Amino acid sequence: MCKHGFDINERISKYNNQAPLSIFTSKNYSIAMLGVLVKHGARFDFQDNSGQTCVHIACQSGIADPVFEFIINNSPDSCLNIRNQSGGTPLDLIYLSTYEQASLSRLRRLHLLLARKGSKLTRY
Repeated sequence: MCKHGFDINERISKYNNQAPLSIFTSKNYSIAMLGVLVKHGARFDFQDNSGQTCVHIACQSGIADPVFEFIINNSPDSCLNIRNQSGGTPLDLIYLSTYEQASLSRLRRLHLLLARKGSKLTRY
């Protein structure tokens, strides 16, 4: 991809200026495809027009657990406390979205996974 002139971190205006890693995360692409992006230098810290990174998107949307785990386990610690334009960290978004959509056991699991990497709850 990269040797053919494709910028792995190019922001796509059609998708709120998200980079491919964020788009593929939100669309629940396979871990293999996400791995290709990461292998070729996809950055976890790129924010879209709303300040969302792929980590925010993984925490906010109803993606499959393996995709969530891939994003969390491969993202640098520095990305886990980036705030979006509303001031929310990824952990804040987990609390908000799991309260509305998921079971208490999923909330605990996601919270523990993020807490191990040092993510902070700031808003809820």
